[in-house]
Amino acid sequence: MSKNQTPSKTGRPEAFNATVQGKLESALAILKVRYARNFPAFIKAVTDYQEKLGALSQAGSKLSGELSRLGGLYKNSYGQSMARLGQSLLETDQLRNQLAGNLNTRFSGPMDKSLSNEKQKFASNEKKVQKTIATYEAELQKMVQNLAKEQVAGTNRILENVAAITKKVQEFDAVNVEMLRDLQQSQQKQFIEWSEKWHAGMSAQLDFHEAMEKKLEKIAPLWDPAVADGADAGQEGQEGEESEKVTHARADID
Repeated sequence: MSKNQTPSKTGRPEAFNATVQGKLESALAILKVRYARNFPAFIKAVTDYQEKLGALSQAGSKLSGELSRLGGLYKNSYGQSMARLGQSLLETDQLRNQLAGNLNTRFSGPMDKSLSNEKQKFASNEKKVQKTIATYEAELQKMVQNLAKEQVAGTNRILENVAAITKKVQEFDAVNVEMLRDLQQSQQKQFIEWSEKWHAGMSAQLDFHEAMEKKLEKIAPLWDPAVADGADAGQEGQEGEESEKVTHARADID
């Protein structure tokens, strides 16, 4: 065996990988791993993200509730700011819940169902392809054995057997080409579906970030102590002015 015919892990020569049958078997092997591991893992990563969003929303709701209750204990501008902050944080948690729901509706839900159907179709097609390949290989092996046995029948018989083998190989190649084309077309269709659903999921993510940015910009001043300080300062200034007026009024009376 030459260097160009080094056996692969499957026991076939490396040159086999360049044939249509080699490409077909390689594509089946790759897709089998994707259906068993890659696709499910990707969907699970998205659903885990959705669950984390839900958990974060629950924690945020508890925090916003405590902030609101704590703010209610202080009858001043600090307490008012804290209460408003608690209410605003509750609204941001609602945005997270909305994102989790949209991701499930637009991507993980439909694709989980689609993956289940596609896995069944692939398993059925894989069996069909493997059975077809095994049938042709068995027929060709039998024809080659007959060729060896019938060499004693003379040149004409040998030529007939060689012609029959050549015709069967061409037929096998044509079948492999068709099966590979069907497999590629189905995968292209699936890729388009995944891309469209993922785009819808990312659109939901974009909507969330835009809405969250607006919400945070709106509540940003509530985090700034200067807001409350300014409010208290204004209140204290007003009380000081009123006290000064009372003092002047008493002085006039005296």
